[in-house]
Amino acid sequence: KMNMNQKITITIGVFFLTFAQIFAQQVIEDSTEKLEEPKAEVVLEEKAPVFIIVEQMPEFPGGEDSLYEFIKKNIDRKIHSPSSKSKKVLLTFVIEKDGSISNIQILMGENKEYNGEAVRIMKIMPKWIPGRQNRFVVRTQFNLVFPFN
Repeated sequence: KMNMNQKITITIGVFFLTFAQIFAQQVIEDSTEKLEEPKAEVVLEEKAPVFIIVEQMPEFPGGEDSLYEFIKKNIDRKIHSPSSKSKKVLLTFVIEKDGSISNIQILMGENKEYNGEAVRIMKIMPKWIPGRQNRFVVRTQFNLVFPFN
């Protein structure tokens, strides 16, 4: 079970990464040149935008303690890597409007076995309670640290 200092450290890390992503996204938008619109009309189905910070962030059913209990219960204990310095994997993913998880990406993880196990567990998670902005359910990007210790 995680102690309070570990939870605080993880929470601070998630907020730091979220703000770093917002800053990077703004820099990219500011430095990108506007391209000419194509002459032919093309109709594409657009997905709703993905929010990074919302008024009500998505939540795992039962809260943070239930989330880490789910991870702990489902981690394959046979995975072992004594050569790995870090026993954590940082993931980013999107909580869809229906609470399902999509676009799982590894932001930081030096061990392929740990990375694969973290993604496997994300794929078997139950649906989350989606995020809300202005009383509307929205797609929300979320970062999560998987501890393998």
